[in-house]
Amino acid sequence: MWFFVLLVHVWAEDLSSVNKARDLFLRDGRVAALSYLSRAIENPKIKPDQKTKLISEGLNLSQRFLTDKAQRDFETAMSTQYTSGASARGLYEKALAVEPDNLEILISLVLLELSEKKCSGAASRNKTIETIWSQHPYFSYLQTLVKFCEKETVNLADLRARAFPETLKPFAAILEIRILVANGRGAEAIQLSRKLRETHPNYAEPLYWLYKAGQVETEGDIELLKKYVSTCDSYNEMARREFRLDPTLCGNVTEATQVLKNEEVPK
Repeated sequence: MWFFVLLVHVWAEDLSSVNKARDLFLRDGRVAALSYLSRAIENPKIKPDQKTKLISEGLNLSQRFLTDKAQRDFETAMSTQYTSGASARGLYEKALAVEPDNLEILISLVLLELSEKKCSGAASRNKTIETIWSQHPYFSYLQTLVKFCEKETVNLADLRARAFPETLKPFAAILEIRILVANGRGAEAIQLSRKLRETHPNYAEPLYWLYKAGQVETEGDIELLKKYVSTCDSYNEMARREFRLDPTLCGNVTEATQVLKNEEVPK
């Protein structure tokens, strides 16, 4: 009986914190709600499952749109990003002007900056995310991407130790593979790329990095590049959205296509 009473008490505490955050969101705005959740999450007495629930609620509030205009501009930007980065940037900026604390928009801008190798712009946007809610589940991942973009040393042990949400794990794995290849650790990169291919067969990037890791060890398999290009060519908007948290998605198609053309030239 005492266990049931304790369970009800814990559940009531969770519900109270969530409701308080939602009330603050409606009354005082997103920043106030996320600030309250941050204090609750940092409570040393909080249990892991309670922390998970509060972070989940924070994620919900951080993604919620308050205006139809901002949401329309955001959705249009998402649809045009892979055909016109400049158009997407303009639409994201318009949406952000309406909702400057909307983390969904800010995250998309960080990813866009990274895809265009604009490291300082990505760093600046990610700093804004940190100011609004540093406990966002994507913040540390984006921070590591920015560091790698800026050619800072990324500690692999630290990267592997982070408890990334399931939605981020394949993209964190690609980041790890990129670091391994940069450090000349081709065999490890090949092993991880093959594992990622098994769990995410429609994800193009493991194919590219299997080729690059193969070059580190002996010679890259040109068939992998062919599969990489054809996979990227097959992507529709829905597929690209599935992998949108990887800013390098299909970013090496031009290079791969040139390598394939060179292979066709008689020697």
